[in-house]
Amino acid sequence: MVEIGGYPFNKPELLKQALTTRDYSKQAKDKGEDNVHHQLPMRTLGDKVLSTLLAEHFYRPDISQKELKDLMVPIERRSGLCILAKYLDFTERMFTSDDEKENDKHKGDRVQAETSEAIIAAVLLDSDYYTCSDVVLGWLRKTGQLPRKPILPQNQITPR
Repeated sequence: MVEIGGYPFNKPELLKQALTTRDYSKQAKDKGEDNVHHQLPMRTLGDKVLSTLLAEHFYRPDISQKELKDLMVPIERRSGLCILAKYLDFTERMFTSDDEKENDKHKGDRVQAETSEAIIAAVLLDSDYYTCSDVVLGWLRKTGQLPRKPILPQNQITPR
């Protein structure tokens, strides 16, 4: 079973893609390997998913946009995503190019933050919105970035 942060993947290829840099994918293609997908599209999705989860978590009818953003931004920033990356401890599991390994680029804050976003997307694609919400918000609680109980009354999107 392939897992990260206690989440077991049904489709391990999604986690592999989330952990694969574009440079590694290009290097693999140059060596004749086909279908080595990289994390770039997942990073974009993961960024939006994280924003949605946080907005839903902190939302209340009388909250101002500024208050909502003030609660979300510290978690969405690179530094907040690096806290999550440290918790998930995926650096040694990443698929990186020879150059990235040689220069320890995969250990940099930018790559760590972007990979965290890709992993969030992988969890969503492997499961569903509600499972992803439980998993990601659980990770954020374990890192101390979210209080154990919501600061504000929590809004729940009702299933269709």
